[in-house]
Amino acid sequence: MKWLMGGSATLLLAITCGTAAHASDTDIFAGCDGYGKPGKSADGLGSPANTIRYGFYASGSAQSTIAACDAALSHRKLLPKQGLRRAHLLRARAIAHLKSNELSKALVDIDLAGEAAGGSNKDDALYLRSMAVSLDLLRALTYAQMGNSDEALRLARQSVAARPYSLEVQRVTAHLLLTHGEHDSIAKASMQMASKLDPDFADYLLTILGFTGNFKAMAELSLPPAPEIPEHTDDAQSSNLAALNRKLSARSQIPNGMMLAYARAATGDVAGARRDMEEVKARFAKLSASTADPDAQTGQLKPFADIISSYEMRIEARIDLQEGRTAEALKRITDVKMPLDAASIDLLQALHAAQGKSDSSLSHYRAERQTAARKKLFNEMVELAMIEPETESTNSVYKRSRPNVLGALVGAAFTMGFSLLEGVKNTDGFSATPNEDGTVLISLTGATTAPAVVREMTLLRAAETAIQAGKPAFVISSRHDYSRTLRSTQYGTTVSSIPTGYKTEMTVRFLTPDEDDPRSLDAKAIIERLGPFYYKES
Repeated sequence: MKWLMGGSATLLLAITCGTAAHASDTDIFAGCDGYGKPGKSADGLGSPANTIRYGFYASGSAQSTIAACDAALSHRKLLPKQGLRRAHLLRARAIAHLKSNELSKALVDIDLAGEAAGGSNKDDALYLRSMAVSLDLLRALTYAQMGNSDEALRLARQSVAARPYSLEVQRVTAHLLLTHGEHDSIAKASMQMASKLDPDFADYLLTILGFTGNFKAMAELSLPPAPEIPEHTDDAQSSNLAALNRKLSARSQIPNGMMLAYARAATGDVAGARRDMEEVKARFAKLSASTADPDAQTGQLKPFADIISSYEMRIEARIDLQEGRTAEALKRITDVKMPLDAASIDLLQALHAAQGKSDSSLSHYRAERQTAARKKLFNEMVELAMIEPETESTNSVYKRSRPNVLGALVGAAFTMGFSLLEGVKNTDGFSATPNEDGTVLISLTGATTAPAVVREMTLLRAAETAIQAGKPAFVISSRHDYSRTLRSTQYGTTVSSIPTGYKTEMTVRFLTPDEDDPRSLDAKAIIERLGPFYYKES
C-alpha cells in the first residue's frame, strides 16, 4: 500500500467510438465513470478500476468519455434495477459535457441522473445526503454558469442544510454564495463552517480572490489566526511535527496577508492596510527568529522577505494614489520590477486613471486572467461536488465497533432511533495520538474510496474523543487528506494502480466550557447530527 496526496493517472488506453464495441465490459463502464462492470448487485456500483489502464478518462478528451458513457448506459449488463449506477454514469457524462461547456446537455444528464436514482432511493437517507446533494450542487454550479443565480443559490442553501458537516458541500456552497455577493446569515454561516472544518479555508479564499482581483470581497475578510511559532527550532532537525506544521502554516500566510493588506489599500482602508502589513511583518520577524539554521534563513525565508518587500512598495504606492499623491506613487514604482499579478495590474490601472491615460491593454489582460481563474475555480468546484454515493458498505467502519462515550450524553443522544452497545471500544481504523503541545492527532484509515465519508467519520471520532476527555467542544488546527492506492509493479514498472481507500488526519485542540473560540465545533451537536448515519447495529 502506498499513500498518495491527491492522485495522478497515466494514459495507457483510450476507448473511442470505433473501439468501444470490441472493448471488455469493464473497459466500457470504467471508461465512463471509473468503476468496473456493474455485476448483479442492487446498486451496480462495482469497484474502482485500474487507474493505469483507465486514467485517460480522468484527464483526457471529454468526447471520449461521452462515447464510453453512451456505450455503458445502453449496455445489456446495466440492469433496470441498478438505478444508482445508471445515475453514476449519467453524472459522469454530465461532467464531460461541463468540460466541453455544453451546459444545457449537462443539465439534462444531471436531471436524468436524479430520475434514475431517485425512484428507488427517494426515502434512503444515505442517498439523500450523498448522491442527491451531489446532483443539486452540480445543478447549482451549472445554473450559476448559465446566469440563473436565484436557482443556483437556492440549491446551494438546500445542500448545505442537508449536510452541514461536509467539507465538500461547505466549500462549494461558500464559493457560490461568495461569487454572487451573498452576505445573509446563511452565507456567513457557510463561510464560518467551512473555516471551522478546514483551517486553510481562509487562506484559500484569499488566494482565489487575489488571483481574480476581487479586492472588494477580499477586503471584507480577516487574516486567519496566527499559529504559535516555537522559538529557536531548526526545520531540518525538528522532530516535533506539530511545531513544524505551525511554522509552515505561518510561512504560507505571508503572501495572503500582504495581499489582504493591498486589498484594503485598494478599497480606501489605509489604516487597515498598514495594520495588516505590520502584522505580517511581525509574524515574519518571529518566524525568522525561530529559525536558527543560516541555510534555512537564506533558502526558505528569503523568498518570503522578497514578497513582503514587493507588496509593501505597491501598498504604499496605492495609498499614495488614494490620497492624491500621483507623483509619489509613480516615483515608487519607476525602474522597479513588479510581478504581473492582480495587485500590479490594479495599481497600474489606478495610476493610469490618475494620469488620465487609457489602459485598454491592461483591462484586457486583467479580464483574461479573471476568466482563466474563474474557469479553474469552476472545475475545482465540480470535482468537489462529485460526492460518492453512500451505501451501507461505505459507512461500515462504525458497524464493526461502536463508541461507549455517548453514555456521557443525556437526552437527545438516546433519541436517534438506535441502541448503543456498552463497553465496545471504537478503534477500528482510528488512531488518536497526543502531541507535545496538548493537541491530539486523530486519523482514520478508511476502506472506502468515498472521501466525504472518511472526513465525516474522522470529525465524528474527534467529537467522541472530546466528550470522552470531558470537553464540550474542539478546534481543528490542521488537517491532511490522502487517497490510498494499491499498486502492483512488474520489472520496476507500475502495471496496476487501484484506489482502495482514503485517509484523513486531523489535529484538534479540546476546549473547556469557558473557552470562547470562533472556530469551535460543538462535540455533542456533531454526534447527534452524524450519529444516525454511522452508528448501526451489527
